[in-house]
Amino acid sequence: MELSQFLYLVPLVVGLVQVAKVTGLSSKYAPLVSVLLGVATATILSGVSAIAILGGVVLGLSASGLFSGVKSTVK
Repeated sequence: MELSQFLYLVPLVVGLVQVAKVTGLSSKYAPLVSVLLGVATATILSGVSAIAILGGVVLGLSASGLFSGVKSTVK
């Protein structure tokens, strides 16, 4: 898979992190959980490879940035 093919998973990771926060995850750990979920999702879908790990990191950071950007815009 190419890196661009992981981007459609950003809303999924955002949703999973929000579910984790509702169930008791501290907000300070949300970016870390976002990156870990991104890497896990990417490696599950395309196997363990450097591209999958890099794509997962990009996916997790994108999800974290998307949430914080929307949050600061709403405020």
